[in-house]
Amino acid sequence: MFDELDAFHGRVEEAVAREAVAVEKLKAAKLAKAEAAAETHKASAGRGEIEKTVKILELHMEGNQKLQELQQAKKNAVEAAEAAKKAAEEAKKKEKELMEASKVALQEQKEKAVETLREMKTSQTSEQKEELKEKKAHEKQEKKALMSELAQIEKMRAGREKDRQQRLKQAQGKNKGKRSAAEAGLPTKEPEIRDLD
Repeated sequence: MFDELDAFHGRVEEAVAREAVAVEKLKAAKLAKAEAAAETHKASAGRGEIEKTVKILELHMEGNQKLQELQQAKKNAVEAAEAAKKAAEEAKKKEKELMEASKVALQEQKEKAVETLREMKTSQTSEQKEELKEKKAHEKQEKKALMSELAQIEKMRAGREKDRQQRLKQAQGKNKGKRSAAEAGLPTKEPEIRDLD
C-alpha cells in the first residue's frame, strides 16, 4: 500500500513539477508576448515618428527644391536685367558714336564747301573780275537807256492822247467860240512820229 501511495505521490509531485514548469513557460511566454506587444507598440509609435520625420523631410526637400527654383529664376532675372542693361549701354554707346561720326562728317563737308568756295573765289582772275565789272556797268547803262526810252514813249503817247481828246471835243462842237486852226487857215502841227526800233 505504501508502494502505491509512494507511486501516486511521485506522480503527483511529477505533475506538480510539470505544472510548475508549464506555469513558468506560460509566464515566460506571456512575458515574451507582453514584451513583443510593447516592442510592437513601440515600433508602431516609432514608425509613426519615422513617417512624420520622412514627411517633414519630404516637405523640407520640396521646399528646398522650390527655393532652388526661385533662386534660379531670380538668378535668370538678374542675368536678363544685366544683359538688357548691357545692351542698352551698347545701344547708347553706338548712338553716341554715330552722333560723333555725323558731327565729324558734317564738319568735314562744311570745310570742303568752304575750301571749294575759297578755291572758286581765288581762281577768278583779275581779267574775269574786270570783265564782270564791265558787264555790270554795261547792263546798268542798258537799263538806264531802256528806262529813258520808255519814258519818251510814254510822253509821246500822252501827247497823242491829248491831241486826240482835243480833236474829239472839237468834233463834238464843244469849242464853238474857238475856231480850229484848220478852219482859220493856220498851219497845223503834225504829230511827230518816230521809229521806236
